[in-house]
Amino acid sequence: MSSICREGDRLPKFNAKRFDELVLYVAERTEDDENFGTTKLAKVLFYSDLEAYRELGAPITGAEYQKWEHGPYPPKLKSAKAMLKSAGRATPTKGSAFKADRLIPTRTRPADLEAVGITAEEIAIVDAWIGRIERESASDISDLSHEHPGYRMVDENERIPYEAAFLAEQPPTDDEVAAATRLARERGWLDGDKWQRQ
Repeated sequence: MSSICREGDRLPKFNAKRFDELVLYVAERTEDDENFGTTKLAKVLFYSDLEAYRELGAPITGAEYQKWEHGPYPPKLKSAKAMLKSAGRATPTKGSAFKADRLIPTRTRPADLEAVGITAEEIAIVDAWIGRIERESASDISDLSHEHPGYRMVDENERIPYEAAFLAEQPPTDDEVAAATRLARERGWLDGDKWQRQ
């Protein structure tokens, strides 16, 4: 199990160094995209952390994500931007009415994911989410994130639980229900319409 999760604790432990390096990495990967701002950055971090939690057993950063107006948002992003600015590694810019607020890397000290223990598997998850999110507008990706079950299950400004990564975003299709029922019968979990105790 990754050191990011505490034994017997359902809340992941936040790793600020991983978070800061990952924020810079995403900024570097998207620096030529004038439309890739804070909204999209927050969604890459959110979806990447939740997917890693589901697929690899632990999130990449352990950041807390809250339900904000424009979708899931990690409050630690503000301090990460400030740290990267003070270290001379990136410059936050304020967008105009139709331009995104962005984080522009200075390349004085590029992101070093390996130094903070981010694995190739984790990087692949992040890269996939960058690819998916950069094709959408910030408004569309914000709207899409409002459909995430973790976002829908909490009130404004509340923490979105990592366990939401295991919830389906859409109801199962008839074919999926039939396949699950068939599997349950084959394994002896279901007899007719009654679940069997193991």
